[in-house]
Amino acid sequence: MSTQTVEPKKEVQCKVRKPSENDFYWSDEREPHFQRRQDILESHPEVKSLFGIDPTLKYTTVILVAIQLTVGYFMKDVSWIPFLLISYFVGATIIHALFLAVHEITHDLAFTAKWKNNVLSFVANLPMVAPYSMSFKTYHAMHHWEQGKDGVDTDIPTEVEAKIFRGFLGKVIWFLHQILFYALRPMMVKRIKVDKWMIRNISFQVVGMALYYYIAGPVGFLYLLMSMLLAGG
Repeated sequence: MSTQTVEPKKEVQCKVRKPSENDFYWSDEREPHFQRRQDILESHPEVKSLFGIDPTLKYTTVILVAIQLTVGYFMKDVSWIPFLLISYFVGATIIHALFLAVHEITHDLAFTAKWKNNVLSFVANLPMVAPYSMSFKTYHAMHHWEQGKDGVDTDIPTEVEAKIFRGFLGKVIWFLHQILFYALRPMMVKRIKVDKWMIRNISFQVVGMALYYYIAGPVGFLYLLMSMLLAGG
């Protein structure tokens, strides 16, 4: 278990309005992270021994990235049924683990130096095809600071999503493609300033994927995409 490097800086009052049919649930209660943290510490104070830097995180991250890229390289000789099975059971499992690794790394829990965490996040991001680790770091911090605040917390589905993906079938479609909404929603809800670390993240990812496509070919690249889609949905 690890700690968060960000704490709620103030109690945010969420927008409150009269509930209507097919609307979100609106609340003016305090975001739940803070109280949940207090409850856990009160019930299990021993978890404090697990706080701080995880010295193994950098190693497991690099190993997982190496395995995923290597598996993709050898997928060119695999038929489509084994391709799908490997993408799901191997690729999606690894990518899901790397999602969590990026989360921990962007909370600065791999190294004490922030720049080292940023660089490691580039590595963890590599098999995910699209650059996102540095923008995630910014948006995720906003999620912690202003959790549940409409127009700021981009983890909240938009009203458009709620209206389009209604009913059982609509929700299944949304759920299976959740990673796409999670990736595109922030740009629609709240734009952020592109900083030097985001530019470095994009540059590293573009060069890395270009080299990988050249080495592993279109099938290896497709394996990474399929793993990403399955892991996020």
